[in-house]
Amino acid sequence: VRLVSELGDATHVGGRLAAIDLPGVGSDGRVAFRGEVLDGKTGQAVFVDTGGGAVAIAKAGRPAPGAGRYRDFPETVGNGAASVDVAGVRVAFLASLYDTNAFEGIFLKNKGKHGGKSLARTNKHAPGGGKYVSVDVPSVLDGGHYAFSGLVRDDSTRQAIFWRDGRKRRIVVRQGLDTGTRIAGRFQAFLPPDLAAAGLIFRAQVSPVGQDGLFLALETRRGLLVAAGDKSDESDVFRAFDRPAPGDHDAAARPAGHAGAPGRGRQGACRSA
Repeated sequence: VRLVSELGDATHVGGRLAAIDLPGVGSDGRVAFRGEVLDGKTGQAVFVDTGGGAVAIAKAGRPAPGAGRYRDFPETVGNGAASVDVAGVRVAFLASLYDTNAFEGIFLKNKGKHGGKSLARTNKHAPGGGKYVSVDVPSVLDGGHYAFSGLVRDDSTRQAIFWRDGRKRRIVVRQGLDTGTRIAGRFQAFLPPDLAAAGLIFRAQVSPVGQDGLFLALETRRGLLVAAGDKSDESDVFRAFDRPAPGDHDAAARPAGHAGAPGRGRQGACRSA
């Protein structure tokens, strides 16, 4: 085990680390995180571990890829996920913006390289119609393969999941669509998806019953992996699920869930077969 950074560490942008968000970890062990800096040249930054200390690759107040400047880097709230995603030397993150008509965007940067890539921005057209109102931290394999959830406004405002599979960006699922699975109902809400070489996995809540399920998307197909109420291999009953977590970006996704037999309520992590 190697310590990457800790509160109070001096940074390459001056000052010291005053806060560290939950880090993202790549399949090769590379670590990146959102950090707040006290008495530095910037108040917030996205840092990546170089083996010789953490280096800021995106800084509040600096130009963002495309247009505008980074205002800050929002921390992830409520779903226990990292504020950044790591794929090889690439780091993906969410940023609030100013000096542009986009309120926020998601970006991909390479360690040690200037510039970067804008993956999606609010106020831009979304696949399937409408414009992005908000976007979440993406899950990334590389510059041409990534997925994210967001709110889109056309005649109404709906949540949806988007996936670029190397060719073009497309919509995978949106709020209000029929699930087309043994869970009868329509998709009501999603947690941000996770992308692996085997496909895209996401947790969704289905209305009108409010039932949780983990779903897998493969190219243009979509199916149910496991639902609340299903039995585990140990005959416990799944009650609800967290955001799924891939084992790494080259392996099948591993859904993490809460399993409990009646009266026991155990929590556990489960791997898809």
